[in-house]
Amino acid sequence: MTSPERPDAFPATDDEWTLAARYVAGELSDVEAAAVRARLRAAGDEGEFLEALRSARPGATRPRVDVEAALLSVRARMDVPAIRRRPVPSAATLWRVAAAVVAIAGIGYVATRSAPKAAPPMAAAPTVHQTAAGVRDSVVLTDGSRVLLGPGSRLTVPASFDSARVVTLDGVAAFEVVHDAARPFTVHTANAEITDIGTRFTVDGIPDGATQVAVQSGSVSVRPARPAPGSSGQGVTLGRGDAGRVGANGQVTIARGGATADDRAWESGRLVFRDAPMVRVRAELRRWYGVELVSVDSVIATRHIT
Repeated sequence: MTSPERPDAFPATDDEWTLAARYVAGELSDVEAAAVRARLRAAGDEGEFLEALRSARPGATRPRVDVEAALLSVRARMDVPAIRRRPVPSAATLWRVAAAVVAIAGIGYVATRSAPKAAPPMAAAPTVHQTAAGVRDSVVLTDGSRVLLGPGSRLTVPASFDSARVVTLDGVAAFEVVHDAARPFTVHTANAEITDIGTRFTVDGIPDGATQVAVQSGSVSVRPARPAPGSSGQGVTLGRGDAGRVGANGQVTIARGGATADDRAWESGRLVFRDAPMVRVRAELRRWYGVELVSVDSVIATRHIT
């Protein structure tokens, strides 16, 4: 008995390969799909080929298979000449792919538009040291410099202090600075800028808008924040024992050897006035005792006190 002749391998022609591709894409009707499976079984080559087809079907749980590579591999083993052109997908397939691409792009666009923008990083807050009336406070800065803050005063140290040693003083303070030539230590007051050149000095922002500086050791550079009209605005250097004043108008005056122990009397809790106007006396009483001095005599209000 002779065995029936084995049918030709499937797929063999370009049309059959296109049909197989449509089978993978799920475009065939149930009848057409059944015919493809029957043709494969009849050809006796359904094993790996069908496995590739099943793995590529939507919803398959097996790892994704490169269907085109699997088709070429099967065809090569069947000694069929290599395909010279790829099967052309149907218009319906192209429309489905295009719709999927548009949908994915749309989702990405909506997500980009709707995603909240990241808030800019917040700047680190400065450190503020503040004293109440009659209270002094000793502050050690991160560079090792020491500050004795007088009563009713405020020292603001920015978060960037370690890279640029700049502080702001409102009131009175004594500074003992660790010198660093690469990072000068600068004190800003309402109307002046005092830069350390390796020293111990006292800064007093007095209530008439002026700033007084007395140097105990080393030297400092003092310049007005707002130079007086007609002046160069350049700083002056005060050495040990010197005193300087930056007026509210930006004018700088210097008293060589004018610094005395009285400039530091507040450090030991004493109030000393030398030809001080009443506005200065009133401010110091407010700092130390929290009281407000009221003058009902306009003549007394203009006097200076020692």
